[in-house]
Amino acid sequence: MIHQLLRPVQSANGVIWDKKLEDFVPIFTIPAFAAVNDELLSQSRGEELYNFKGKIVTFTYSEESNLIFGRSNGTEITGVIGEIWTILSEYLNFTLKPILTEEHGAGSSESNGIYKSGLLKYIQDNKTDVISRMSANTRRLRIVQMLMPLWKTE
Repeated sequence: MIHQLLRPVQSANGVIWDKKLEDFVPIFTIPAFAAVNDELLSQSRGEELYNFKGKIVTFTYSEESNLIFGRSNGTEITGVIGEIWTILSEYLNFTLKPILTEEHGAGSSESNGIYKSGLLKYIQDNKTDVISRMSANTRRLRIVQMLMPLWKTE
């Protein structure tokens, strides 16, 4: 229970009254709170620091102005989405293999759930691990997992 109580305090740079000093001090200078905070941070880092050990992750994309485009003959990607995935590859230790495609849409499935075209066909056929972006709907969740949105549009 105390773990849940400390989360908001950490984000607000919480303070607590120190009777000996007769002043407010940062809550995490108190040993009991510091120990709980260290435990929470350790647990969080353990969840965040996954090592893919250089595994190749294929990334299929179509170029979109400012969002994602290739350079160096398609061996690198840049733009907002490209930079995010490049940073992730460095942080999580995987090799990003960009694949440029002319497909711009996610595609649509038939009644049996099979995709005949679109970026989701690449996923369904195991030709790629990641596609650059698409909108979410229930039908698509049958074959893909999605990240939280990076931005909202109106």
